[in-house]
Amino acid sequence: MSRHARPRNSARSRMLVRAAVTASSAGAALFIGGSATANATIDLKPPNLPAAAGGLSNGIAHSIAPLKALQLNPLANTGVDPLDNSVGTQVSDGPGVSSTAATGALSRGASVTGLPVVGPLAGMLPG
Repeated sequence: MSRHARPRNSARSRMLVRAAVTASSAGAALFIGGSATANATIDLKPPNLPAAAGGLSNGIAHSIAPLKALQLNPLANTGVDPLDNSVGTQVSDGPGVSSTAATGALSRGASVTGLPVVGPLAGMLPG
C-alpha cells in the first residue's frame, strides 16, 4: 500500500494515544514518588565495628583453614607423579646432595603446612 493511500489518523485515535501516554506517565510518577518516600524512612545506623571486625576475622580464618590443609600435588602417591624422581650426587668423601629435600614433601602429598620453609610461616596464618 502506498503512502498516499493509507488511512489517516483520526482525531479520536490521537486523543486515545495521548490519554494512554498521560495515564502511563502519571502511574510512573506515582511509582517513583512512592519509592522515594519509602526510602526516606529507612534509618541507617552506623555498624557495630567490634562485631564487624570479629566477623571478618572469623570469616578469614574459616576460609584459610581449608587452603592450608589442601594437598598441593594432585599426583602425589600415584605411579605417574613426576616429582617422585630424585637426582643425587656425591663428591669424594663429602656428604651427598639430592633433590629429594626439595620435592620429597610434595611427592608424599604434603599441604602448605607440611613444606619445609613455608610450613612454619603458614602456621602463623589464622585458622
